[in-house]
Amino acid sequence: MATELTPHERDILRLRLGLDSGEGKTVREVVEMCGGSVTMSDVRSAERRAFKKLRSPKSVHTHNLLAYLDIAGVDRGSFLSR
Repeated sequence: MATELTPHERDILRLRLGLDSGEGKTVREVVEMCGGSVTMSDVRSAERRAFKKLRSPKSVHTHNLLAYLDIAGVDRGSFLSR
């Protein structure tokens, strides 16, 4: 994940999903934690961009998952259509 996202996008996801603390933050809480230097819209768009990058078929994460599916003998078509 770290190689595909900008530091800003990575930090936003870590806060929103609670990857460090185990407790996810709301958009408003993220803005307050950033000292108001970002808007709620900035947080939402960074989160949207980050998820889009992670879902991209060209992402390293996706490439590694597909390689694993090939090794495991799982049919990609049936797996990806879920």
